[in-house]
Amino acid sequence: MATSLALAGIEKPKHVEFNDILPLALGKTKKSPYKEIYGAYLNVQRSITKNNIKLLAYPNVPLLRVYDIAKDPEEKKDLAPTEKGKVLIKKLFPQLVKLQKKMGDSLDLSKVFREFSLH
Repeated sequence: MATSLALAGIEKPKHVEFNDILPLALGKTKKSPYKEIYGAYLNVQRSITKNNIKLLAYPNVPLLRVYDIAKDPEEKKDLAPTEKGKVLIKKLFPQLVKLQKKMGDSLDLSKVFREFSLH
């Protein structure tokens, strides 16, 4: 909504929580207005994207995937099996669980991916 308001030249009201991504979409900046981006699809997939790294969790498989979206925007090279990927998972997985709680998401990834949870 914030981007639509910006396109219309209307100032964003205080009750609108989202940020304007128009400068990013127009290529005027490469910096996202979000520190991190949370994604969820049914009870099938969860994700966090932060600092150009995307962690995807598929609890039903179970499977974790990691991509450097700056170098690999088409997400073809999964880093999860590599040492770098394992380090990134250990760093991002607790942040994903924290975001889930913040969003009120009841899917418990910690039960499926115990080795990466804080418990």
